Amino acid sequence: QARREVENGMTKQSKSLLLPSRRDRKDKFGLVLCVLIAAIFLISNSSLVIAQIKEADSYKKFYNEGSFKEAITFISKIDTSKRTAEDWFYLAQSYNSNKEILPAIQAYKKAVQLNPAHNGFRISFARALNLSGNTSDAIENLNEIIKTDSTNIAALSDLGAIYLAT
Repeated sequence: QARREVENGMTKQSKSLLLPSRRDRKDKFGLVLCVLIAAIFLISNSSLVIAQIKEADSYKKFYNEGSFKEAITFISKIDTSKRTAEDWFYLAQSYNSNKEILPAIQAYKKAVQLNPAHNGFRISFARALNLSGNTSDAIENLNEIIKTDSTNIAALSDLGAIYLAT
């Protein structure tokens, strides 16, 4: 009888606080479902990032071992829209090491476009341009470096060598 009196004394609102409504359960289910979908998305994206890191490690290994054709093959498999400036730089270096100057120049150019502040990329690009006989573009790239780093010995030295040779 005491229990009935307690239940009778409860309002409809207070009873709903004790037992979740069907709508509340649906809302919670929707929330849990969203969290699960987000977790799956994050896990799948992280595995893509891990795969890209492994790709980078693989081509760097080939490059460091002097297997430039393998490095070129490996980097060429990476979608061009997903390549980083570093990917393009290693591709350029690999082409350059294989004495394939024109593809090297194209890859250096892409590396510089993606990271114009990286002086190492720009110096390598200028050197390849100079090797191909395009001294005016080489000079232009070296001057870009000197504008921001007037004490860059590599840029100053390369610029001096070009002027002495002409």
